[in-house]
Amino acid sequence: MNRTHPTLSWTLATGLALCLSGIAFPDSGPAHRTQQPAPISLGTSGINPLAGCAAATLGSQIKVGDVKYILSNNHVLARENAAALGEGIIHRSPLDAVPVCTQPGTSTVANLSGFIPIVFGGVVANTVDAAIAAVVAGQVSSTGNILDIGVPSTTTVSPSVGMKVKKSGRTTGLTSGSITSVGVSVLVGYSSGTALFVSQFLIGPGSFSAPGDSGSLVTNKPKKGPSKPVGLLFAGSSLVTVANNINTVLASFGAGFVASSAPDDGEGPPPSVRDFIPTATRIKDSYSRELFALPDVVGHGVGVSSRNPNDVVIQLLVRSATPRALAAAPSTVGGVKVEVLEVGEIRALPLLAHSNK
Repeated sequence: MNRTHPTLSWTLATGLALCLSGIAFPDSGPAHRTQQPAPISLGTSGINPLAGCAAATLGSQIKVGDVKYILSNNHVLARENAAALGEGIIHRSPLDAVPVCTQPGTSTVANLSGFIPIVFGGVVANTVDAAIAAVVAGQVSSTGNILDIGVPSTTTVSPSVGMKVKKSGRTTGLTSGSITSVGVSVLVGYSSGTALFVSQFLIGPGSFSAPGDSGSLVTNKPKKGPSKPVGLLFAGSSLVTVANNINTVLASFGAGFVASSAPDDGEGPPPSVRDFIPTATRIKDSYSRELFALPDVVGHGVGVSSRNPNDVVIQLLVRSATPRALAAAPSTVGGVKVEVLEVGEIRALPLLAHSNK
């Protein structure tokens, strides 16, 4: 299906109210694509303009020492390893500008400061698709406010199966879902080729994200207090979303979040399930080469059985659950039950003019 520039039917008054309040009027995307007055809230449209007529998300704000940075993906800010440090990062994206695919009216809000190179080829493992850009003074909310989420906590939480999560992104706005798989190894398609990622997690349902949401911060959904960062959204399909573990991202830059901390809610599966997940992950990873060699397999992870919520299973991620793929899937690996999960073709999620999903 061809994706073209969305029609923006948002009044100026409503747009300004959203920009100023951050969380007062959650929406499904339009307010995340409008041009905000400085200082902007994040979870909003923005990209390295040298990427061409495209759109993505300036997800959140982190800091190293006293210096504040916008956090997003390598493929959003650093053009899949092609960028030079110092390149400007704009809000909003050219695909969202008026006229479309131009830059008049946009603003430079940050400058590329660092990125973790992506290794393509599908053999060498990557753990993050991440880049940072130093904030231009006065252009970004000093608190790190995110549209529809507010100011996140400095306390991060590790992803766990069943955890309820949310994100604020350029295309689909505020969405909610839950983590379905952890310890995920998966092949991801980019313009520059295919890259293997390990130690990722999957989120469902498929409506959690869409092209243009790349760079969004994934947080938990606490019963009270600020939301705690869980991951960095970077890829997906019409069926699932893939995210980096936020703790791995922060460690890559020696960074932390801007806001104040909040206590842990003790989220996650029951101990009987949670305690076996690391063991199942180690077993799965020891058979990684054999699993990737099976028909239509694009990855594998560990989750809870769709038949019994008290069973931990290895999830075999396939493009399509064809009879051939189902017949080739083993029933167990290393004594751990295996279930097949159809995920489609996993790709990085910028939105390009006339791109397909």
